[in-house]
Amino acid sequence: MIRKISYNSQPEFEGSEFLKGKEHRWRVAVMIPGGRTDLPTMEYKGEGVDFRVAVQVASFWALLDLRHTHDKKLRNTVFRCHPSRPEGEPFSTFHDTEQEEDTTIIHMARMMESMDDVYTLQEHESRREALA
Repeated sequence: MIRKISYNSQPEFEGSEFLKGKEHRWRVAVMIPGGRTDLPTMEYKGEGVDFRVAVQVASFWALLDLRHTHDKKLRNTVFRCHPSRPEGEPFSTFHDTEQEEDTTIIHMARMMESMDDVYTLQEHESRREALA
């Protein structure tokens, strides 16, 4: 996706382990170096029970934001079925894959939708815990 948008550098991942209560968790930041005025450096964060899960969470938020921000460049590519989340909205917009013939694109779209559901639910539960 970042190549289609014209980012030329690979994403960089940095993680750190921390304790949340008695549980070990990981916090990961993914940075996409920009280097141009029209493509600023972007950074996304995620948490998880291990490094791999935290990378997936951070990458999910990166894909979601980049898909929305660069809609014009991506809408006619294989990333057209990735979700976009309008700013301030609690849910993502998913494009219909019913007429799609490429099973890989269908699978990617369904996985992203499932991940969005999971992370949205986790975010709501975290907010409830914080308020309790």
